[in-house]
Formats: sequence, structure tokens, C-alpha cells
Amino acid sequence: MRKAAYPQDWLFLLTSVVSAAELRMLQSHESKASVRIGDLMAAIPAIVGKIEMVYEGEQEGAEVVAHKLIRLAMKSMATEYFNGIDQLQRKSPVEAKKKYKDIISWFEEGNAVDLFYNNTEVQYKKELSRVQGLKEAVQDAVKISKESELLMMEYLLYILLNTASSIGKLSEVPAGFRITCFRH
Repeated sequence: MRKAAYPQDWLFLLTSVVSAAELRMLQSHESKASVRIGDLMAAIPAIVGKIEMVYEGEQEGAEVVAHKLIRLAMKSMATEYFNGIDQLQRKSPVEAKKKYKDIISWFEEGNAVDLFYNNTEVQYKKELSRVQGLKEAVQDAVKISKESELLMMEYLLYILLNTASSIGKLSEVPAGFRITCFRH
């Protein structure tokens, strides 16, 4: 894992993400919670505040920049976990497409994943487990602990979704290739 240049600057981010997981745990009356990719959205206000302090008068707006920073950070780490994922952006990503064929096909068939913020751990696992080939792709990609498996499954979906929507090369972006993730 990479170290931040100024770890104290990222404490606000970690606090926001962990707080989101703890809140979900309390709301769903569970004894434990795992951090999810969707929990990163809880850090947007903290990131926006940091951006406003540093980049006053930014044209795009702080929230747009915060979302972009999260996407770029996730994308920059993807190749460390998922070998060949960066090849999806090349003109003929045949080998990379083979690796993720089952997942892509599942979405092309019109399936979708709804990862709601307040899903219980059981619902979250059930929803991710519906995606054909996802668990296998994660297990083949990197040696991870059982506790991290769901997080990495969600992470791979986000990477594939952002790759598909930014370049449209996964046989176009399948209509069902969406991840619903919001707070109530």
C-alpha cells in the first residue's frame, strides 16, 4: 500500500469512510460492518472542503473535482490488483476482455447491481454474488483475505464501470451496467 505524503491530511478521509460504515452498521442493527467503495462518497464533503481551501475559484466545482479525484485514485491502483485491466482501454483488448468476459456478458444480458448504502452485510454479499464471474475474477487476480473479498468485488465492478463508461469499448456500455449506490 502506498503512503500518503502527509498522512494527517488524509485522516479526515479515513474518518468519514469509517463513520459511514459504522452508521450503516448501527442502522441495520448488525454487530460489524465492512467498508465499501460506496462509503467513499461519505468523504466528498471533507474532500470538497479541502479543495475549496486549496483551489478557490476552481471552474469545475469542488464536488465534481472530488468525484474525479476518487475515480482517478481508484483507477491508478487497479493495475496493482487486477492484472491486464488497463488493457481494456487499448484498441484491441482481446485478452483483457477474456478475463472479464463473464462479468461483461452478465451486464450485457441486461442484469444490474443495486448496491444501496443501507444494505445489510447479507444483502450486500448477495447482490455482489449475483454477478456471474465476479468472485472468480477477484480470486484469480490477487491474494486477498476473506474479509476483503466483497470490497474487491465491488472495486472491480467500479473499475469496469468507469472503464466502460469512459471509453465505451466493452461492446458499448451495456444498458444494465450500472451500480446504484446512494444514501437514504
